[in-house]
Amino acid sequence: MEPRPSVALIDNAEARRDLLSGLLTGAGHEITVNGPHGIAAISALAKAAVRLVFVSFEEPLPRAIQTVEEVASAAPDAVIVGFADEADTHAYRKAIAAGAKYLIDTPVSESEMRAVIDAVLPAAPHTPLRDSGSVVVVAGQKGGIGKTTISVNLASSLAHENRGSVLLIDLDPDFGDAGILMDLNTNISTSRASRDQAEFEFETFKRNLSMHDSGVFLLGAPQSFAERLPAAPADIESLIAFASRAFDYVLIDTPCVLNDTVMAALNIADVTLVTTTLEFASLRNTTLMLREMEHEGVSPARTVVVANHIDPVAGFSTGDAAEILERESIWEVPYDRSMPRSTQLGAPLTVSHPKSAASKSLRALASRLGHDPAQIDRRIAVRGVSLAPPDVRLRLASIVRRDDEASMPTPAPPEEAVYVFSAGKRATAYHLEACAVGRRLAGSSTAPRAALPGNLRPCRVCLGDSAAA
Repeated sequence: MEPRPSVALIDNAEARRDLLSGLLTGAGHEITVNGPHGIAAISALAKAAVRLVFVSFEEPLPRAIQTVEEVASAAPDAVIVGFADEADTHAYRKAIAAGAKYLIDTPVSESEMRAVIDAVLPAAPHTPLRDSGSVVVVAGQKGGIGKTTISVNLASSLAHENRGSVLLIDLDPDFGDAGILMDLNTNISTSRASRDQAEFEFETFKRNLSMHDSGVFLLGAPQSFAERLPAAPADIESLIAFASRAFDYVLIDTPCVLNDTVMAALNIADVTLVTTTLEFASLRNTTLMLREMEHEGVSPARTVVVANHIDPVAGFSTGDAAEILERESIWEVPYDRSMPRSTQLGAPLTVSHPKSAASKSLRALASRLGHDPAQIDRRIAVRGVSLAPPDVRLRLASIVRRDDEASMPTPAPPEEAVYVFSAGKRATAYHLEACAVGRRLAGSSTAPRAALPGNLRPCRVCLGDSAAA
């Protein structure tokens, strides 16, 4: 018998909490956390594995907003549902901005509660994009933004939590870092494998890979100059397609360029995680990258922007980034002081410290990979609060606007109309080229309007009385 889905219920109104507890229990759910707003409920929630959290969202709204934000941090894998006796539009917007997925009127019957649960927790799992494994590309247009760190931790989380077989491909042609961050040596490089993959069978291919303790297989970057072989984009695309038939998940860590090799990976990807930090140069470069990807045919619907906090204090907020990048939502990986140490030790944080702030976010993101990007729940809400000074925001917006204008093709100047006139001394009018009168002129010439003799008037036949006037 399958265990009953666990639910948390946070509400200051004890009588209403008792009513909802009965409705949830009747609907087949187990109440794991049940209490008022406060530290005790959040602490209990952090220790419990719940799928669904019901939080009362009523006045005073600042307190309700704070609770939802704390719940989103304590239980990143859970779906948050705010409820109120009278949920208005203003409260709805505040709840969603704080991190809730829904705001509903308080259910008053078991049938209503079941309907709510069916809506927010569909019984059927998400349908994978295809029968073969899911291809996830982690991309970014700037070095030092944590792209490889995110790739390694997502792969380790997927493998360690037994979500399927996982291959991490380091696409950097010049000594990539994925192997270093996992404390692994590379048995065969990506470039060599792409050239030789036609000769591989699945089991032979796996035996040539390095394997991490978490269960991740690694196809690493070259570790010597002799291994730095050029890889044709078509070979890379074939290698990825081949790997996706051998593994449930294929994660690809790309170099910080958008060349033909990276485009080959993007073209076959099910989802692309575009990584950025919340800093000036990174946001500007990310706008350029998103624009170029779309120009090359990569659908924005297949991309998720991941804001990675590599510093404790960011220059911009996620609200700033959403506005600059023109995104409705952004997945946010919080700053975690344990992350630099884990990379130095070659121990992925999602395995060594699974309860840390960054690990919770990355594990939640990993759990959503393999499905349509539109179904990836980017629950770390984009808020309207800005961190950057107004003049800095204006400068970045100005640069991005200038980049947009520079990328637009220069429109061809409109063709200037050419008129027909007689070169004779007795000529009195000029005509359109299609004019029947103009075609009968002897010794005719053509010229734009500005170059016509000053004594000529518009032809009444082809240009009309109004022009002649």
